[in-house]
Amino acid sequence: MTPREIVIRTIEFRDPPRIPLAFWNFEIGDADLSHTPVLADAVQGAFDDIHCVSYAAADGGPITRNIEGRGRVDEWGVTWIEGRAANPPIETWDEWKSYPFPDAHAPSRFAGVDASINANRQLYLLGLIWNTTFERMWMLRGFENLLVDPYENRRMFFELRDRYLEFSLAILDRWLETEVDSIYYGDDLGTQIGLVMSPEMWRQLYLPMYRELFGRARAAGKHVFFHSCGDVTPIIPDMLDCGLNVLNPVQPQAMDVRAILREFGKDLVVWGATDLQNLLSRGTPGDIEKEIEDVVSLCWRSGGYIGGTAQGSAPGTPLANIETFCRTFTRLSRAGQPAES
Repeated sequence: MTPREIVIRTIEFRDPPRIPLAFWNFEIGDADLSHTPVLADAVQGAFDDIHCVSYAAADGGPITRNIEGRGRVDEWGVTWIEGRAANPPIETWDEWKSYPFPDAHAPSRFAGVDASINANRQLYLLGLIWNTTFERMWMLRGFENLLVDPYENRRMFFELRDRYLEFSLAILDRWLETEVDSIYYGDDLGTQIGLVMSPEMWRQLYLPMYRELFGRARAAGKHVFFHSCGDVTPIIPDMLDCGLNVLNPVQPQAMDVRAILREFGKDLVVWGATDLQNLLSRGTPGDIEKEIEDVVSLCWRSGGYIGGTAQGSAPGTPLANIETFCRTFTRLSRAGQPAES
């Protein structure tokens, strides 16, 4: 059975022969792998069953690049400083009138996609649509501005929202012409203690976007993956109604994984659910090994769980802990089907 077939059976709860793994986006904090051959071997030995395919900027280049005098800037005009978005290009609505919205239909955007798909056909393929709704919008307007806009600039808020949805749907339609297995959406909607806005406000302002984006993907026969940091528990039922299949990272410090599985376990596939915030950076290798074994036992339901992580390690994480993390998941996957709790 190919890795692709194993992931499909996992998502559909059809008794795959082993846990599928995804390590392709596991960033190793500030570790320099060139000087740690044992760790490098552990990370490289942690195989991937999933491959993520990305589209390019309108000119075919990287979406974020170095621009002389401005630093790292993406095609939306957002500056990136140490991984954080800054200098929103539509800080005032006067700037919106002349804002050069990126061209979703540019032919060069998908020029490299077929080659990436063809090189990874044995793997399960994700087509990426990142910063799906709220996140890109606040990067354009500024975080506080966007939270206030529905109250003080409602007409302009919906104008921006609908224009961005138009862009995302155009990108989605391009993905649906390819042979990817799933659309991978990402939108950080959670904090450590709940959503960044009330569930009612999210449903009013953003849920219609998800209905269109998720629904169109599912209607085309694709699975739907969604990433959000923080606690998004209150809107999981809405996401499932829209067509969600797989949620990551399901942070155990922010979300009650057991409660989520009790309520949504027959429908929701969990990717991650491992403690990267505290245990990976501060625990012992023995603690980490036990944690992963417990998470796998808890989350496996004739499938329904993808091992690995949707996040990276914090700077300063002991290299022995990262090595244990990778080797334990690899060992459990190679052992075959885990016992269900």
